[in-house]
Amino acid sequence: MDVNTKELYKQTFGHFCTDAACAAVVIAGTADLFDIVKFFAGYNFLAFCLQPLAGWLLDKFKNIRFEHYIVTAFLLLLIAFAPNLNIWLRVALVGVGNCLFHVGAGALILTTAAKKMMPLGVFVSGGAVGLALGTTFAVVEVWRIFRCLCLAMMVVINIRLPERTSLKTSQVFPWKIIGLLCVCVALRSFMGLAPLTQFEKTLPVLLTITFGVFAGKFLGGILCDKFGIKKVVLMSTAIVLPLFLPALKNPYL
Repeated sequence: MDVNTKELYKQTFGHFCTDAACAAVVIAGTADLFDIVKFFAGYNFLAFCLQPLAGWLLDKFKNIRFEHYIVTAFLLLLIAFAPNLNIWLRVALVGVGNCLFHVGAGALILTTAAKKMMPLGVFVSGGAVGLALGTTFAVVEVWRIFRCLCLAMMVVINIRLPERTSLKTSQVFPWKIIGLLCVCVALRSFMGLAPLTQFEKTLPVLLTITFGVFAGKFLGGILCDKFGIKKVVLMSTAIVLPLFLPALKNPYL
């Protein structure tokens, strides 16, 4: 089976739209830092803690199609930008929408990836750009209009998607791998404590950092297909690890 490039790039753009919309709602909801933390915590619970349940339902009920999750996700995201909506309702809508999109689109990419890593790398790269632009231009009116038009377009073009196919997965739950991934995410989160200089707060630098994240994700899957996952993981870790500790004091690293 060949990689379905049409669906791949469509869902990558959908990932961009989803993360841009979610970032805009959480950031633009209030200027109060404490409220932002509350919104962020509530959004993260709905967006990520509910994904196992959404995935289980997708596995259990074979009549649920990919487009049911994806179209519903974009409808919820679109409704979240209706005027005069309660901020907590907005957060709930984008949180559930994010959850449904990641599970539905993620399952679609996995089943059409032809056992390649490239589609996964390309798919996740769109989210990095969406988060950056959604955060930077959260309150810009032109950006809000563009974002809503994109969400409406994604509803229409996802109404009919390829038929579901099954994935052969191990019956042994990978607790060890999940535990190690949690450690990686926890360690990476410490980088958020690194102080930013005024130079780094400028838009060109932020966009450059975003492009770096995008390129790393995009190329990661391609390199894994070419050299193997283990070699790429070891190579990238060997490069990053020596820079990790001093990076807390020197964010340029």
